[in-house]
Amino acid sequence: MKKLILVSLIIIQSCVAFAQNCCMNDSTIREIQFPLTEQDTKTVFCYLNNEWIAGAYLDMVPAGSIQKMEVKNDEYGNRALFLTVSPEIIAEVKAEMKKRFINLDPRCEFPGGNGKLKEWIDANIKVPEGYKGCERVMVNFTVHPDGSISNPQIRKPSKNESANEEALRLVNALPKFRVKYFTPRKSNLNLCIPITFREPGAIFIRGGESSVINQFPFISSTPSPESKDNTHKKALTSNDKIDESKVFYEPEQQPYYLNGDTEGLLNDLYTSILETTPVTQECVKGRANVRFIISEDGQIDTNSIKVIRNRAVPEDYLKSAIEAIKKLGKFEPGKMNGTPLRMTYYVSIIYPVPPKYIKTTE
Repeated sequence: MKKLILVSLIIIQSCVAFAQNCCMNDSTIREIQFPLTEQDTKTVFCYLNNEWIAGAYLDMVPAGSIQKMEVKNDEYGNRALFLTVSPEIIAEVKAEMKKRFINLDPRCEFPGGNGKLKEWIDANIKVPEGYKGCERVMVNFTVHPDGSISNPQIRKPSKNESANEEALRLVNALPKFRVKYFTPRKSNLNLCIPITFREPGAIFIRGGESSVINQFPFISSTPSPESKDNTHKKALTSNDKIDESKVFYEPEQQPYYLNGDTEGLLNDLYTSILETTPVTQECVKGRANVRFIISEDGQIDTNSIKVIRNRAVPEDYLKSAIEAIKKLGKFEPGKMNGTPLRMTYYVSIIYPVPPKYIKTTE
């Protein structure tokens, strides 16, 4: 018996040691991201021979190779460091940056971190008198480079107009956000926040009817015919105006661009963009996601074009991209059981234009 226990202990210790070794070898490292401070938002950009190179910083340039150093404002009003170096140094820096993944998306936070935003809302919200139920109001707003907020708009409204007014009041009262840019050219940011209104003193349980019944079996699970009708009507009208235009999101056959599918679409899109916008400038970097509807005849509904997410793309470049989308050719429409449908389509536009879409003339 003692031998059996001893062997068991040895096996257990071996398993523990093996597991610890695997954990050490397979562990991942995650950077701890602290809330932005006022000092963090003051980015110092570095120019080499009057050229800004994305991601490059002063320590990448050997001290002995700097011919001249000057601190002054760049063309966008940023306090910047201008270095004069040899062309060979610039070539080395560019070659090094091509090896790295660089995220140039601006970072925008509520003071103290985004976790403090919910605390601020809970402390300042004024639930309308007599409010019943529980619902969430979505509000879009614009954050300017200095952190100030403007143009709040209700994206998903409440049935209670007083709740909508309170949501707008809250957003207008928000303190300045802290914004850190990684590109010299700074553009406005579009954000959306949820504001939840709850009836004072009421308790709400997450989940549908089946979830509630599972937690509290003594509640009857047989709805009346009247409640069935109401539930059915609610399901039909819960998609926030999507059903009014009969737009489908997942048909059997997805739409595709007749002039070369996705690759041909991007080629035509960027060709049109380059005709009107100097998007090869290194100082303009960003990404915009655009949504539009392809009708049953394969044409783009130009009235449906909408920017759903914009990361650091200036307004003039964004307008150029929208105009380019309007000039795109015809699609083969999406289909369900062989019947053409109105279908949403998404395209991501990157600035500057990727080199493979830039046509050089010899």
